[in-house]
Amino acid sequence: MEVVDEVDRMWAAEVLVVAGARAVVETDRGLKTHFAEPAAGPEGFLGSLESSLVESGLAASIVSWRWQRHEDWATLWRQGLGPRRVGRRIVVHPSWTESPSGQDDIDLTIDPGIAFGTAEHATTRLALALLEPRVEPGQWVADVGTGTGILGIAAARLGAARVLAYDTDPYAWSVTRENALRNGVPTVVQVVEGPMEEGAPEVEGLVVNIEWVRLAPLIPSLSTRVRSTGWMVLSGVLNKQRETALVLVRDLGWVVVDEAVEEEWWAVALSRAAA
Repeated sequence: MEVVDEVDRMWAAEVLVVAGARAVVETDRGLKTHFAEPAAGPEGFLGSLESSLVESGLAASIVSWRWQRHEDWATLWRQGLGPRRVGRRIVVHPSWTESPSGQDDIDLTIDPGIAFGTAEHATTRLALALLEPRVEPGQWVADVGTGTGILGIAAARLGAARVLAYDTDPYAWSVTRENALRNGVPTVVQVVEGPMEEGAPEVEGLVVNIEWVRLAPLIPSLSTRVRSTGWMVLSGVLNKQRETALVLVRDLGWVVVDEAVEEEWWAVALSRAAA
């Protein structure tokens, strides 16, 4: 079952989980999940699911589905989640596949569970690619809207001394902790159960991958938590929103040091002063 990109993914994922989904995977097309055969049959189940989507302010038409008989569901939903190379040295793969990483690569083992954030989505790949050259050993880094923890864990593996992984989603808290342990950085990545608020510790770097409608109002307050010599990576912005985003960050004193585009998505690396 997939949900197209235009929907509010957080609410759609919540509806799917309440309906019984055991895993929700974010892809370039939207959200993908599976359900065991419902007792009432697929038509009755879909009718109930579509009603729940409408009650959450989403369109019932966003759902597409196909019937699979006699499949190993635990295997089926994992199809297509193979290793991905991102940037120069980062290789991302789930725990059920072997990594093709070389000696100098940074290997990230990330299982999605029911939180967002795998290298299957363009916005995550863009954020990883811009994050890689920014992190310096010993830095404190914030990952806002951590999801699976992939960006914060990458920062930890790149040498960050402390990563503050913020999220308001309880599913993300447990998935991030599991993935941090899986990658050998459970003492570096600290899950913060809530938003990054005024008074939060200052950091040298901040990365955030959130859709622009949610990201834009956060940028002024997030900027205050980054030290004067720090950097920020923003992803989750559509190409058509680029100019609006640039006006906002420049008004806050940020300078563009790098940009990246994939498909319809744009991401940017920012500094307090020109590099």
